[in-house]
Amino acid sequence: MKRIVILHLGNYLLIPDSGVARKTFALADSMRNMGFEVHCVAFPFLYSGNYTPNPSVEVVFEKESLVYEAITHFFRTKIQRGDIVLFRYPFASSALVNLVREFGHQIIFEHNTIESVEVLMLQRSHLGRLPLSWRPSYLRYAFQTRILHQTDETRLGPLVLNQSLGGICVSHEIANYEVARCRSYSTAIVANGSGVPAASNLQVIPFQNDLRVCMIIGSPAVWHGYDRMFADLKQLRNEECTIWIDIIGMEKPKDQQESDFGRHHVQWLGVMNREDIAQHLQQCHLAVGTLALYRKKMKEASPLKVRECLMLGMPMILGYYDTDVSADERFSPYIFQVSNSDEPINWSKVVAFYKALSQNSNHKQEIAQLAGEVLSMQKKAEGYVAFMRSRFEASRLK
Repeated sequence: MKRIVILHLGNYLLIPDSGVARKTFALADSMRNMGFEVHCVAFPFLYSGNYTPNPSVEVVFEKESLVYEAITHFFRTKIQRGDIVLFRYPFASSALVNLVREFGHQIIFEHNTIESVEVLMLQRSHLGRLPLSWRPSYLRYAFQTRILHQTDETRLGPLVLNQSLGGICVSHEIANYEVARCRSYSTAIVANGSGVPAASNLQVIPFQNDLRVCMIIGSPAVWHGYDRMFADLKQLRNEECTIWIDIIGMEKPKDQQESDFGRHHVQWLGVMNREDIAQHLQQCHLAVGTLALYRKKMKEASPLKVRECLMLGMPMILGYYDTDVSADERFSPYIFQVSNSDEPINWSKVVAFYKALSQNSNHKQEIAQLAGEVLSMQKKAEGYVAFMRSRFEASRLK
């Protein structure tokens, strides 16, 4: 392999504090440390904010209707023989099919979700916003969505996979899904990783009559499941403890405007940069990962936010099977596991869990050290490169 090109369709790489951007740049740096030339390029066709040029990424602005023409031109003029393109998988389209028919022998996709389920959720939402109509086009669209569960992803996704070099999946569940829809598709499982954070305060804050809990989310998507934390909050019978829940990443939604949590407190802190998040976590006892993955028919994941919290020494509440963390029993003393369902969080048990953990004054150092061993981006980059090399060699033999 001569060079690795990391390509994103969308805005991710233009927002440096986003989890995806941090992961991508950390991955690129780790690959460079292994001796590879790495080039990042973004095609942010929906971006409307102010953008300051960043030497870490080439940005090609093009309107949505022409974005795949721009990507095709990029491949024809800038991708050389011997380059491998790591392409964060976009949803399937006829334009993507055309791209992989010409250049799929150099493309390895990165898969972060079960695409057909997520696209169907978006399509149902779109259908719900349309006015009811008796037009044939509307009835056909409604029938495909509500009855057949058909989307461009179900129709075209297997064609995309069949023409590409392979895919890196962030969980076993996603890998099984991709192979089930294209048996010839070569996959590797490399869960998400995190860059090593700057030196931070790993001192355990005292636990007395208040339990401070923090959840970091990147969007109001239903699978975050923050509603599970609120359902029985007022019913907490431990009168000696007040729960403080801080949610970073979004403002208070409309359906929470009149919420009453009794003596307990929920704060919606909006978007924060990476440094402010790390500083805020130093004042918290626990962090919370994804709580409602079942809402997009998934059981397993490897969220970036969870990895970043663990690297900062935070014990976690998790509501899913984590590809790295759940599989490694060394993490179990630091994880409060809840079901992947709509069952309310049992705060009495959470308080008891943390009260016991707080007796270990070194637990944050232990978590950060373990996370550094298992979740570091350098280790993940080795998995990426090994798969890329194997697929590159296999393609040369054809």
